[in-house]
Amino acid sequence: MRNTKKALALLLALTAAMCLAACGENSSAADSATDSGAAAETTTAAAEERTAAPASAETTSASAETTSTAAAVKETETTDVSRSTEQTEESEGRLPVPGEHDFTLPEDCPYDFDSISFHARNYYEQHTGTSVQYAEAEKLNGDILTVRLYDIVEFRPLDYAYYYVDYHDLKGKDQDGNPVDLESTETTVWFPGEALNSIDFEDCWGAALYLGRMNDDEDFDRYCVRDALSLPMNAAYAEKYSFIAEIPERNYVSPVGGAQGGSELWMIVPRPTNQKTRIMVKNIDPNTGDPVGLVYNSAFGTPFILACNASGKPDFEITFLSEAIGTERTFKVFVAEATSAPMCTDGDIRILN
Repeated sequence: MRNTKKALALLLALTAAMCLAACGENSSAADSATDSGAAAETTTAAAEERTAAPASAETTSASAETTSTAAAVKETETTDVSRSTEQTEESEGRLPVPGEHDFTLPEDCPYDFDSISFHARNYYEQHTGTSVQYAEAEKLNGDILTVRLYDIVEFRPLDYAYYYVDYHDLKGKDQDGNPVDLESTETTVWFPGEALNSIDFEDCWGAALYLGRMNDDEDFDRYCVRDALSLPMNAAYAEKYSFIAEIPERNYVSPVGGAQGGSELWMIVPRPTNQKTRIMVKNIDPNTGDPVGLVYNSAFGTPFILACNASGKPDFEITFLSEAIGTERTFKVFVAEATSAPMCTDGDIRILN
């Protein structure tokens, strides 16, 4: 019995040992399979990475090309802008040269450049009352001649008008489409005529009449002047110098700041002569006190209305240039701060009162 039990125990032990061995083999196989799968995945990933590497290189190359192209485009645009700026600055800085022309007049043209300039400048002055320094034939397109009228102020051209005329007879139109005949001697400039005899110039070059100050809400126009003439202090002036109300608005002159509320209103009248008296009104630089810009340029010495001294100090300079004797007078008008009396910096300009 005891032997039977020993045999049975030995058999059970042997069976258990065999089971343990089988389980160990299965476990090793599973682990081996797992390791093999992981290795396979790693190998596949590495292969995919190797496959993707050329695509990444292509992307990097494309990105580099794009960056290079963008840089080239930017450089080109910058260069173009720079060239354009240089050309603009060169064009703006280039002044016209009076008397020089890059074309020739046709053989059948009855005028030369000098006579064209004379007729154009004379026509402009006769119809506007404004002087102009230069009137130059600028180009020829078929039969049509372009004539440019301009001044050169502070090293810059200041255009006044363009005439487009047939070179055979100098008839055509201006920049606004109005008909022009540059050989016409008709004068349309306003002038008071004999009414100017109401002013006693004595021995002076001209006269100045103070008309008061503008209201804060007034614009510098005919209504403003009409209101000034209606003031009790000006009633006698309006009757005695009747032409004041007839002065056209193109003869209203306002230096910088002069058309603001509180500005002084003056009538300025050059003394009439047998020859034209040129009038020039310039702004005054408040920092330096020097004249800096031309704001009015009359060829005929007609009376004009001046709105000035918005700050209570002269902001303009007037010059009378007489062609009769070839000399000039430069002055300013103002109201004395202490006495409120109208004043002039030149004793040869009479203050009317």
